[in-house]
Amino acid sequence: MNYAIEFKSEHHRHLFATARKRTLKHQLVIVRAGLALVKLGKQEFAVKPEQGFWIPQNCLTALTVLPHTQLERCDLSLRLKETFPSSSGYVTLTPLMSALCDKLAVTPAHSAAHNELLAVLKREITELDPSSLPNPLNEAINHWEKESKALPSEVYLALLVREAIKRQQSGVSKDAIVDALFAGNLPQCDQACEAIAGRIL
Repeated sequence: MNYAIEFKSEHHRHLFATARKRTLKHQLVIVRAGLALVKLGKQEFAVKPEQGFWIPQNCLTALTVLPHTQLERCDLSLRLKETFPSSSGYVTLTPLMSALCDKLAVTPAHSAAHNELLAVLKREITELDPSSLPNPLNEAINHWEKESKALPSEVYLALLVREAIKRQQSGVSKDAIVDALFAGNLPQCDQACEAIAGRIL
């Protein structure tokens, strides 16, 4: 069933990445642990623990979730009559929103209590004020191939593996990927992909 508002709590052991596509619903992404990257157009925005990121409907976006990340997503349908923020960006979570998300994560989906909590969360979302202030981590991520030293090693490795998988899906041979991204070191490539993505190329 297609619900007007849905809340999901997710834990990703391995790298998870979606293809770029236009959003059909409004979406709020909240990271509890780890790191998620929201791509809007050609820019990526890092969402760190206890940060939220708002993505309005019809945005061209992709989501990358790094290993061992726990996040929550709230999808809101255009059928809802409320007015939601029209611009994307980081949002400040109020103590009430954090408490609601904690409760929703352990409340049976679509129960009466769950729906009541969602109604309050929906009202809180209408008051969000998204912003996209520049920060050094975003800058380093958007130029990760040139600024590897500016990134935490686990973030750089995840971006490297993501690029390897992306090239493989585009039809590039494994040998060419190993040469281009891992200096020809096949064991290093296999080890990195197994650790980050849970599989080798």
